[in-house]
Amino acid sequence: WELGDVRACQLEGGYWNYLEGACYDTPQPFVSWLQRSPLLVNGGMLLSVVGLVMCMVGFYTKPR
Repeated sequence: WELGDVRACQLEGGYWNYLEGACYDTPQPFVSWLQRSPLLVNGGMLLSVVGLVMCMVGFYTKPR
């Protein structure tokens, strides 16, 4: 997992490059998860909005 690799890199005194997935001795720019996986992030947000809409429809429909 990326988090374990980043932690190991930082404990060794290195700097993690998020785009290449490698540890370097020089400082690297931070790249957010949204920039690295936009489809996953936006898909998750869309799925949560769909779930909210389904809940609201469930609240306003009559029980059978």
